[in-house]
Formats: sequence, structure tokens, C-alpha cells
Amino acid sequence: MSGGDIYSALATGTIDAARWASPAGNMNNSFHEVADYYVQPSPMPVPNNFFAVNSQAWEALPDDLKAILNQAAVASSLSYITLSMNEDANAMQEMIDSGMEVSTIPPEEWTEMEAEARKLWRAYDEEGGLAAEGVEMLDQFLQDMGYSQ
Repeated sequence: MSGGDIYSALATGTIDAARWASPAGNMNNSFHEVADYYVQPSPMPVPNNFFAVNSQAWEALPDDLKAILNQAAVASSLSYITLSMNEDANAMQEMIDSGMEVSTIPPEEWTEMEAEARKLWRAYDEEGGLAAEGVEMLDQFLQDMGYSQ
């Protein structure tokens, strides 16, 4: 479902729940008007920043420019994450003030959910190719964040 259809689908009861963006993204889309609850923690963190370069253009760059662009991408991502965290905190408070209730997934349920998700990931991993690469990247991210199993 496209993001633009979520509001009306929630409002009409076509869907009962949605996972979309961050608290600020949800606030900007006015989902708090048609949803009574916000579930925390988020199953997948949203803040990200995307930097893409054509591989041939990248290879044509001298190493010093590659290093500068890498550092600029890191700095931009850190700035984006910091701004997003602030916007999300403000949006969450505004949604709570408007009557939205925050429902927190208990740690033991979160652990069960994660175990089930990891089973699904393993199935994708067995497919090989890009799916396996994606699972490997996700596993590495979770390890880097201290969530390894």
C-alpha cells in the first residue's frame, strides 16, 4: 500500500494498523487523527540517509575525493539522525497531547517477535543472492547495534 493511501485506509477501517515512517512522518501524515495507538519500540528504525553514486563515476574519482565524499556522507547522516530524533520527540509529544496512546511492547514479547523474525530472515538467507546479502547486512547492523544473537 502506498503511503498516501494509509490515512484513508485507517479512517475507513480497510486496515487496522500500519507501520510507516517515524513519529514525525506519522505526524506529518496526520495518522494520529485516525489511529488511537502508537506502538513502541519500532520494529525497524526509520532514520536513514541515502547516498548513491554511479559506480563508474565513483571509480573515476581520485582517492582523496572519495575520502571527502565518504566523510561528507557520514556527517550528513549524523546530522540527519540528530535532527530526526528531535523532530520525532516533538511529534510524539504532540500526538500524545492530541489523545494518541503509546502502547509499549513488553521486552519478553519483543524477544519472541525477534526470534520469529530471525527465522524468516534465515529462510531468505537460504535463497542466496541479493536476499542473502541483505540478511548479512541486517545481521551485521544488529551486531553493530549490540543486538546480536
